[in-house]
Amino acid sequence: PEQFSWNVPGLLDELIVGMIKSLPKTLRVQFVPAPDTARKIRAWIDERYPDLPGSGSQQKPNLAPENEDGVATWPDLPHAFTQAAISIVGAQIHPEVLTGELWNKLAPYLRMTFAVEQQLPPNRKNQHGRRHARGPVKTLGTGKSLVELQREFAEQAKASARHMVEKQARNAGDQGKIVEKANLLNKAGATTEARATMLWQGALDTLRLPGERISSRWLGTEALMLASAPYKSTKELTEDLQLAAVKRLLPNVDQLPDDEALANAVLDVREVYEDTVYAVAHDVIAILKRYAEVDKAVSGKADLPLLSVLQSIREHIATLVFPGFIGKTPPDALPSIERYLHADLLRLAKAKNDKNRDVRWAWEADEAKQLADNTMAKAQREPAGPRHETLMKQAETLRWMLEEFYVSLWAQELGTPKPISLQRIKKAIA
Repeated sequence: PEQFSWNVPGLLDELIVGMIKSLPKTLRVQFVPAPDTARKIRAWIDERYPDLPGSGSQQKPNLAPENEDGVATWPDLPHAFTQAAISIVGAQIHPEVLTGELWNKLAPYLRMTFAVEQQLPPNRKNQHGRRHARGPVKTLGTGKSLVELQREFAEQAKASARHMVEKQARNAGDQGKIVEKANLLNKAGATTEARATMLWQGALDTLRLPGERISSRWLGTEALMLASAPYKSTKELTEDLQLAAVKRLLPNVDQLPDDEALANAVLDVREVYEDTVYAVAHDVIAILKRYAEVDKAVSGKADLPLLSVLQSIREHIATLVFPGFIGKTPPDALPSIERYLHADLLRLAKAKNDKNRDVRWAWEADEAKQLADNTMAKAQREPAGPRHETLMKQAETLRWMLEEFYVSLWAQELGTPKPISLQRIKKAIA
Protein backbone atom coordinates (compact mmCIF):
# COMPACT_ATOMS: atom_id res chain seq x y z
CA PRO A 1 0.00 0.00 0.00
CA GLU A 2 2.85 2.48 0.73
CA GLN A 3 4.15 2.42 -2.84
CA PHE A 4 0.70 2.92 -4.34
CA SER A 5 0.25 6.18 -2.35
CA TRP A 6 2.50 7.80 -4.97
CA ASN A 7 0.10 6.95 -7.81
CA VAL A 8 1.87 7.01 -11.22
CA PRO A 9 4.89 9.30 -11.80
CA GLY A 10 3.03 11.47 -14.34
CA LEU A 11 0.48 12.56 -11.69
CA LEU A 12 2.92 13.33 -8.88
CA ASP A 13 2.93 17.13 -9.44
CA GLU A 14 -0.87 17.29 -9.32
CA LEU A 15 -0.92 14.95 -6.31
CA ILE A 16 1.45 17.22 -4.33
CA VAL A 17 -0.66 20.28 -5.12
CA GLY A 18 -3.81 18.34 -4.19
CA MET A 19 -2.31 17.35 -0.85
CA ILE A 20 -1.51 20.99 -0.03
CA LYS A 21 -4.98 22.17 -0.98
CA SER A 22 -6.66 19.45 1.08
CA LEU A 23 -4.90 20.55 4.28
CA PRO A 24 -6.89 22.42 6.95
CA LYS A 25 -6.51 26.20 6.62
CA THR A 26 -4.45 26.42 9.82
CA LEU A 27 -1.83 24.16 8.21
CA ARG A 28 -2.29 25.24 4.60
CA VAL A 29 -1.07 28.81 5.24
CA GLN A 30 2.43 27.41 5.73
CA PHE A 31 2.55 26.40 2.05
CA VAL A 32 1.43 29.59 0.22
CA PRO A 33 1.81 30.11 -2.63
CA ALA A 34 0.85 26.46 -3.15
CA PRO A 35 2.14 26.00 -6.74
CA ASP A 36 5.61 27.34 -5.87
CA THR A 37 5.88 25.26 -2.68
CA ALA A 38 4.67 22.20 -4.58
CA ARG A 39 7.47 22.61 -7.15
CA LYS A 40 10.05 22.91 -4.36
CA ILE A 41 8.67 19.78 -2.66
CA ARG A 42 8.84 17.91 -5.97
CA ALA A 43 12.45 19.01 -6.48
CA TRP A 44 13.32 17.84 -2.95
CA ILE A 45 11.72 14.45 -3.65
CA ASP A 46 13.42 14.07 -7.04
CA GLU A 47 16.80 14.76 -5.47
CA ARG A 48 16.35 11.94 -2.96
CA TYR A 49 14.19 9.57 -4.99
CA PRO A 50 15.26 9.86 -8.65
CA ASP A 51 13.45 6.57 -9.40
CA LEU A 52 9.81 6.82 -8.36
CA PRO A 53 7.47 3.91 -7.69
CA GLY A 54 6.01 2.85 -11.00
CA SER A 55 8.84 4.29 -13.10
CA GLY A 56 10.92 2.37 -15.59
CA SER A 57 9.38 -0.10 -18.02
CA GLN A 58 7.18 -3.14 -17.57
CA GLN A 59 10.10 -5.35 -18.54
CA LYS A 60 12.56 -3.48 -16.30
CA PRO A 61 10.87 -1.45 -13.54
CA ASN A 62 13.02 0.84 -11.42
CA LEU A 63 13.85 -0.57 -7.98
CA ALA A 64 13.44 1.12 -4.62
CA PRO A 65 16.47 2.60 -2.86
CA GLU A 66 17.91 0.80 0.16
CA ASN A 67 17.24 2.30 3.59
CA GLU A 68 19.64 2.35 6.57
CA ASP A 69 18.90 -1.30 7.30
CA GLY A 70 19.76 -2.32 3.74
CA VAL A 71 16.11 -2.97 2.82
CA ALA A 72 14.95 -1.75 -0.59
CA THR A 73 11.79 0.28 -0.03
CA TRP A 74 10.05 3.56 -0.77
CA PRO A 75 8.36 5.44 2.08
CA ASP A 76 4.72 6.30 1.63
CA LEU A 77 4.13 9.69 0.00
CA PRO A 78 2.73 11.40 3.14
CA HIS A 79 6.04 10.73 4.95
CA ALA A 80 8.15 11.95 2.00
CA PHE A 81 5.91 15.03 1.64
CA THR A 82 6.19 15.80 5.37
CA GLN A 83 9.98 15.54 5.36
CA ALA A 84 10.19 17.82 2.32
CA ALA A 85 7.79 20.36 3.88
CA ILE A 86 9.76 20.50 7.12
CA SER A 87 13.03 20.88 5.20
CA ILE A 88 11.80 23.54 2.76
CA VAL A 89 9.39 25.77 4.71
CA GLY A 90 9.89 24.53 8.29
CA ALA A 91 6.28 23.36 8.33
CA GLN A 92 4.70 22.19 11.56
CA ILE A 93 3.05 19.03 10.26
CA HIS A 94 2.85 15.32 10.99
CA PRO A 95 2.46 12.53 8.38
CA GLU A 96 -0.72 11.26 10.07
CA VAL A 97 -2.44 14.51 9.11
CA LEU A 98 -2.17 13.47 5.47
CA THR A 99 -3.93 10.11 5.92
CA GLY A 100 -7.47 9.07 6.69
CA GLU A 101 -10.13 11.69 5.99
CA LEU A 102 -7.73 14.16 4.37
CA TRP A 103 -6.47 11.53 1.93
CA ASN A 104 -10.05 10.67 1.02
CA LYS A 105 -10.69 14.36 0.14
CA LEU A 106 -8.23 14.16 -2.75
CA ALA A 107 -9.74 14.01 -6.22
CA PRO A 108 -10.52 10.36 -7.06
CA TYR A 109 -8.12 10.32 -10.01
CA LEU A 110 -5.24 11.20 -7.67
CA ARG A 111 -5.87 8.09 -5.58
CA MET A 112 -5.06 4.69 -7.06
CA THR A 113 -7.99 2.44 -7.90
CA PHE A 114 -7.51 -1.25 -7.10
CA ALA A 115 -9.35 -4.15 -8.69
CA VAL A 116 -9.60 -7.83 -7.86
CA GLU A 117 -9.97 -9.74 -11.11
CA GLN A 118 -10.59 -13.33 -12.06
CA GLN A 119 -9.30 -14.81 -15.31
CA LEU A 120 -12.13 -16.85 -16.81
CA PRO A 121 -11.51 -19.81 -19.13
CA PRO A 122 -11.78 -19.12 -22.89
CA ASN A 123 -15.29 -19.76 -24.14
CA ARG A 124 -15.19 -18.67 -27.78
CA LYS A 125 -13.49 -19.98 -30.90
CA ASN A 126 -11.80 -17.81 -33.48
CA GLN A 127 -12.47 -17.99 -37.22
CA HIS A 128 -10.18 -21.00 -37.52
CA GLY A 129 -12.18 -22.95 -34.96
CA ARG A 130 -9.55 -22.64 -32.25
CA ARG A 131 -10.21 -21.35 -28.78
CA HIS A 132 -8.71 -18.04 -27.71
CA ALA A 133 -5.59 -18.50 -25.58
CA ARG A 134 -7.07 -16.32 -22.81
CA GLY A 135 -10.63 -15.95 -21.67
CA PRO A 136 -12.40 -12.81 -20.48
CA VAL A 137 -11.58 -11.14 -17.17
CA LYS A 138 -14.29 -10.82 -14.49
CA THR A 139 -13.94 -7.93 -12.03
CA LEU A 140 -14.87 -9.17 -8.56
CA GLY A 141 -14.43 -5.89 -6.72
CA THR A 142 -12.88 -2.42 -6.92
CA GLY A 143 -11.95 0.21 -4.37
CA LYS A 144 -9.56 2.96 -3.35
CA SER A 145 -8.18 0.99 -0.38
CA LEU A 146 -5.98 -2.02 -1.11
CA VAL A 147 -6.16 -3.15 2.53
CA GLU A 148 -9.97 -3.11 2.57
CA LEU A 149 -10.09 -5.16 -0.63
CA GLN A 150 -7.60 -7.62 0.83
CA ARG A 151 -9.73 -8.01 3.94
CA GLU A 152 -12.91 -8.35 1.91
CA PHE A 153 -11.56 -11.17 -0.25
CA ALA A 154 -9.23 -12.81 2.28
CA GLU A 155 -11.77 -15.37 3.48
CA GLN A 156 -12.80 -16.22 -0.08
CA ALA A 157 -9.16 -16.67 -1.05
CA LYS A 158 -8.50 -18.87 1.99
CA ALA A 159 -11.60 -20.97 1.32
CA SER A 160 -10.60 -21.40 -2.32
CA ALA A 161 -7.05 -22.38 -1.34
CA ARG A 162 -8.32 -24.80 1.33
CA HIS A 163 -10.65 -26.41 -1.20
CA MET A 164 -7.74 -26.94 -3.60
CA VAL A 165 -5.51 -28.30 -0.82
CA GLU A 166 -8.22 -30.65 0.45
CA LYS A 167 -8.57 -32.07 -3.05
CA GLN A 168 -4.80 -32.59 -3.26
CA ALA A 169 -4.83 -34.16 0.22
CA ARG A 170 -7.59 -36.59 -0.75
CA ASN A 171 -5.60 -37.65 -3.79
CA ALA A 172 -2.50 -38.16 -1.63
CA GLY A 173 -4.53 -40.18 0.87
CA ASP A 174 -6.00 -42.35 -1.90
CA GLN A 175 -2.42 -43.11 -2.98
CA GLY A 176 -1.45 -44.06 0.58
CA LYS A 177 0.72 -40.96 1.05
CA ILE A 178 -0.20 -40.26 4.67
CA VAL A 179 2.63 -37.81 5.43
CA GLU A 180 2.01 -35.79 2.27
CA LYS A 181 -1.69 -35.61 3.10
CA ALA A 182 -0.98 -34.49 6.67
CA ASN A 183 1.51 -31.85 5.50
CA LEU A 184 -0.96 -30.39 3.00
CA LEU A 185 -3.86 -30.19 5.46
CA ASN A 186 -1.72 -28.89 8.32
CA LYS A 187 0.15 -26.15 6.46
CA ALA A 188 -3.01 -24.91 4.73
CA GLY A 189 -4.96 -24.72 7.99
CA ALA A 190 -7.53 -27.11 6.53
CA THR A 191 -7.74 -29.16 9.75
CA THR A 192 -7.28 -28.68 13.48
CA GLU A 193 -6.15 -32.30 13.81
CA ALA A 194 -2.48 -32.50 14.77
CA ARG A 195 -0.01 -33.76 12.18
CA ALA A 196 1.21 -36.42 14.62
CA THR A 197 -2.34 -37.67 15.15
CA MET A 198 -2.83 -38.12 11.40
CA LEU A 199 0.46 -40.01 11.09
CA TRP A 200 -0.34 -42.26 14.07
CA GLN A 201 -3.70 -43.07 12.51
CA GLY A 202 -2.00 -43.87 9.21
CA ALA A 203 0.45 -46.19 10.97
CA LEU A 204 -2.44 -47.88 12.80
CA ASP A 205 -4.22 -48.54 9.51
CA THR A 206 -1.13 -50.53 8.45
CA LEU A 207 -0.56 -52.39 11.74
CA ARG A 208 -4.15 -52.98 12.92
CA LEU A 209 -5.01 -56.50 14.13
CA PRO A 210 -8.52 -58.01 14.47
CA GLY A 211 -10.12 -57.07 17.79
CA GLU A 212 -10.82 -60.75 18.54
CA ARG A 213 -7.12 -61.53 18.29
CA ILE A 214 -6.31 -58.79 20.80
CA SER A 215 -8.93 -59.87 23.36
CA SER A 216 -8.07 -63.56 22.98
CA ARG A 217 -4.83 -62.98 24.92
CA TRP A 218 -6.60 -61.65 27.99
CA LEU A 219 -6.89 -63.90 31.04
CA GLY A 220 -10.23 -64.14 32.78
CA THR A 221 -9.37 -61.60 35.48
CA GLU A 222 -7.83 -59.26 32.90
CA ALA A 223 -10.90 -59.42 30.67
CA LEU A 224 -13.12 -58.74 33.69
CA MET A 225 -11.07 -55.69 34.68
CA LEU A 226 -10.93 -54.31 31.13
CA ALA A 227 -14.69 -54.70 30.87
CA SER A 228 -14.97 -51.94 33.48
CA ALA A 229 -13.26 -49.45 31.12
CA PRO A 230 -15.56 -46.61 29.97
CA TYR A 231 -16.06 -47.95 26.44
CA LYS A 232 -19.30 -48.93 24.72
CA SER A 233 -17.90 -52.15 23.28
CA THR A 234 -14.87 -54.43 23.26
CA LYS A 235 -14.29 -53.37 19.65
CA GLU A 236 -13.89 -49.71 20.66
CA LEU A 237 -11.63 -50.72 23.54
CA THR A 238 -9.31 -52.87 21.40
CA GLU A 239 -9.12 -50.13 18.75
CA ASP A 240 -8.02 -47.60 21.36
CA LEU A 241 -5.51 -50.03 22.86
CA GLN A 242 -3.97 -50.45 19.42
CA LEU A 243 -3.82 -46.68 18.85
CA ALA A 244 -2.06 -46.25 22.20
CA ALA A 245 0.40 -48.99 21.23
CA VAL A 246 1.21 -47.20 17.96
CA LYS A 247 1.81 -43.96 19.86
CA ARG A 248 4.07 -45.77 22.32
CA LEU A 249 6.12 -47.38 19.56
CA LEU A 250 6.33 -44.22 17.46
CA PRO A 251 6.44 -41.39 20.04
CA ASN A 252 8.35 -39.05 17.70
CA VAL A 253 6.28 -39.73 14.60
CA ASP A 254 5.95 -35.99 13.99
CA GLN A 255 9.66 -35.82 13.15
CA LEU A 256 9.34 -38.22 10.20
CA PRO A 257 9.95 -36.17 7.03
CA ASP A 258 8.14 -38.22 4.38
CA ASP A 259 6.09 -41.30 3.59
CA GLU A 260 9.14 -43.48 3.02
CA ALA A 261 10.39 -42.69 6.53
CA LEU A 262 6.96 -43.51 7.98
CA ALA A 263 6.82 -46.81 6.10
CA ASN A 264 10.27 -47.77 7.39
CA ALA A 265 9.33 -46.82 10.96
CA VAL A 266 6.19 -48.95 10.79
CA LEU A 267 8.19 -51.86 9.39
CA ASP A 268 10.67 -51.60 12.27
CA VAL A 269 7.96 -51.99 14.95
CA ARG A 270 5.75 -54.58 13.28
CA GLU A 271 7.35 -57.54 15.12
CA VAL A 272 6.77 -56.06 18.58
CA TYR A 273 3.41 -54.45 17.87
CA GLU A 274 1.12 -57.16 19.25
CA ASP A 275 3.13 -57.53 22.46
CA THR A 276 3.04 -53.74 22.91
CA VAL A 277 -0.76 -53.76 22.64
CA TYR A 278 -0.80 -56.36 25.43
CA ALA A 279 1.61 -54.21 27.51
CA VAL A 280 -0.67 -51.20 27.09
CA ALA A 281 -3.61 -53.34 28.24
CA HIS A 282 -1.67 -54.18 31.41
CA ASP A 283 -1.10 -50.47 32.09
CA VAL A 284 -4.80 -49.81 31.56
CA ILE A 285 -5.69 -52.61 34.00
CA ALA A 286 -3.50 -50.96 36.66
CA ILE A 287 -5.24 -47.64 35.96
CA LEU A 288 -8.71 -49.17 36.22
CA LYS A 289 -7.87 -50.91 39.52
CA ARG A 290 -6.63 -47.66 41.03
CA TYR A 291 -9.59 -45.76 39.62
CA ALA A 292 -11.97 -48.21 41.30
CA GLU A 293 -10.20 -47.58 44.63
CA VAL A 294 -10.48 -43.82 44.32
CA ASP A 295 -14.07 -43.97 43.11
CA LYS A 296 -15.04 -46.09 46.11
CA ALA A 297 -13.20 -43.76 48.51
CA VAL A 298 -15.04 -40.64 47.30
CA SER A 299 -18.47 -42.29 47.11
CA GLY A 300 -21.04 -42.53 49.85
CA LYS A 301 -21.51 -40.35 52.92
CA ALA A 302 -18.79 -37.99 54.12
CA ASP A 303 -18.18 -35.42 56.83
CA LEU A 304 -19.10 -31.86 55.89
CA PRO A 305 -15.51 -30.47 56.04
CA LEU A 306 -14.40 -33.04 53.45
CA LEU A 307 -17.16 -32.43 50.90
CA SER A 308 -15.13 -29.94 48.86
CA VAL A 309 -12.13 -32.31 48.80
CA LEU A 310 -14.30 -35.21 47.66
CA GLN A 311 -15.90 -33.11 44.92
CA SER A 312 -12.49 -31.89 43.75
CA ILE A 313 -11.19 -35.46 43.51
CA ARG A 314 -14.31 -36.64 41.65
CA GLU A 315 -13.86 -33.87 39.09
CA HIS A 316 -10.17 -34.66 38.75
CA ILE A 317 -10.46 -38.40 38.15
CA ALA A 318 -13.08 -37.66 35.46
CA THR A 319 -10.37 -35.82 33.49
CA LEU A 320 -8.11 -38.88 33.63
CA VAL A 321 -10.45 -41.80 32.95
CA PHE A 322 -13.22 -41.17 30.42
CA PRO A 323 -14.49 -42.70 27.15
CA GLY A 324 -11.54 -42.71 24.75
CA PHE A 325 -8.89 -41.84 27.36
CA ILE A 326 -6.51 -44.64 26.29
CA GLY A 327 -5.99 -43.32 22.77
CA LYS A 328 -6.21 -39.62 23.62
CA THR A 329 -3.61 -39.63 26.39
CA PRO A 330 -0.02 -38.93 25.20
CA PRO A 331 2.14 -42.08 25.15
CA ASP A 332 4.46 -40.89 27.92
CA ALA A 333 1.55 -39.84 30.16
CA LEU A 334 -0.63 -42.97 29.95
CA PRO A 335 1.50 -45.13 32.31
CA SER A 336 1.50 -42.26 34.83
CA ILE A 337 -2.28 -42.06 35.20
CA GLU A 338 -2.19 -44.78 37.87
CA ARG A 339 0.22 -42.60 39.87
CA TYR A 340 -1.99 -39.51 39.43
CA LEU A 341 -4.98 -41.49 40.77
CA HIS A 342 -2.86 -42.81 43.65
CA ALA A 343 -2.03 -39.20 44.52
CA ASP A 344 -5.76 -38.51 44.89
CA LEU A 345 -6.04 -41.33 47.43
CA LEU A 346 -3.13 -39.92 49.42
CA ARG A 347 -4.64 -36.43 49.25
CA LEU A 348 -7.88 -37.69 50.75
CA ALA A 349 -6.05 -39.47 53.57
CA LYS A 350 -4.00 -36.37 54.39
CA ALA A 351 -7.03 -34.06 54.21
CA LYS A 352 -8.73 -36.11 56.92
CA ASN A 353 -5.81 -35.31 59.23
CA ASP A 354 -5.25 -31.67 58.22
CA LYS A 355 -8.00 -29.96 56.25
CA ASN A 356 -6.38 -26.50 56.44
CA ARG A 357 -3.20 -27.76 54.82
CA ASP A 358 -5.26 -29.21 51.97
CA VAL A 359 -6.92 -25.83 51.46
CA ARG A 360 -3.51 -24.13 51.13
CA TRP A 361 -2.38 -26.69 48.59
CA ALA A 362 -5.70 -26.40 46.74
CA TRP A 363 -5.08 -22.66 46.23
CA GLU A 364 -1.71 -23.42 44.64
CA ALA A 365 -3.24 -26.17 42.50
CA ASP A 366 -6.01 -23.85 41.32
CA GLU A 367 -3.53 -21.15 40.30
CA ALA A 368 -1.59 -23.68 38.22
CA LYS A 369 -4.82 -25.02 36.71
CA GLN A 370 -5.88 -21.51 35.66
CA LEU A 371 -2.57 -21.07 33.83
CA ALA A 372 -3.00 -24.39 32.00
CA ASP A 373 -6.67 -23.71 31.17
CA ASN A 374 -5.90 -20.22 29.82
CA THR A 375 -3.11 -21.60 27.65
CA MET A 376 -5.43 -24.27 26.24
CA ALA A 377 -8.19 -21.71 25.58
CA LYS A 378 -5.73 -19.48 23.73
CA ALA A 379 -4.58 -22.41 21.59
CA GLN A 380 -8.14 -23.44 20.75
CA ARG A 381 -9.00 -19.88 19.65
CA GLU A 382 -6.11 -19.83 17.18
CA PRO A 383 -7.27 -20.63 13.61
CA ALA A 384 -6.19 -23.95 12.14
CA GLY A 385 -2.64 -24.01 10.85
CA PRO A 386 0.96 -24.47 12.02
CA ARG A 387 0.67 -21.84 14.79
CA HIS A 388 -2.48 -23.54 16.12
CA GLU A 389 -0.59 -26.83 16.32
CA THR A 390 2.39 -25.19 18.06
CA LEU A 391 0.14 -23.60 20.69
CA MET A 392 -1.77 -26.86 21.18
CA LYS A 393 1.50 -28.72 21.83
CA GLN A 394 2.43 -26.13 24.45
CA ALA A 395 -1.01 -26.41 26.06
CA GLU A 396 -0.79 -30.22 26.09
CA THR A 397 2.62 -30.07 27.76
CA LEU A 398 1.23 -27.77 30.47
CA ARG A 399 -1.77 -30.02 30.98
CA TRP A 400 0.50 -32.92 32.02
CA MET A 401 2.91 -30.68 33.92
CA LEU A 402 -0.16 -29.79 35.96
CA GLU A 403 -0.69 -33.46 36.87
CA GLU A 404 2.90 -33.74 38.09
CA PHE A 405 2.40 -30.54 40.10
CA TYR A 406 -0.61 -32.14 41.83
CA VAL A 407 1.59 -35.11 42.77
CA SER A 408 4.26 -32.76 44.16
CA LEU A 409 1.62 -31.10 46.38
CA TRP A 410 -0.42 -34.00 47.69
CA ALA A 411 1.78 -37.05 47.26
CA GLN A 412 5.43 -36.06 47.43
CA GLU A 413 6.30 -39.61 48.47
CA LEU A 414 5.28 -40.89 45.01
CA GLY A 415 7.85 -38.65 43.34
CA THR A 416 7.88 -36.98 39.92
CA PRO A 417 10.11 -37.80 36.90
CA LYS A 418 11.68 -34.32 37.08
CA PRO A 419 11.41 -31.24 39.30
CA ILE A 420 8.11 -29.39 39.04
CA SER A 421 6.85 -26.16 40.57
CA LEU A 422 4.45 -23.30 39.89
CA GLN A 423 7.42 -21.23 38.72
CA ARG A 424 8.41 -23.90 36.19
CA ILE A 425 4.86 -23.96 34.86
CA LYS A 426 4.89 -20.19 34.41
CA LYS A 427 8.26 -20.41 32.67
CA ALA A 428 6.90 -23.00 30.24
CA ILE A 429 4.25 -20.50 29.12
CA ALA A 430 6.66 -17.61 28.55
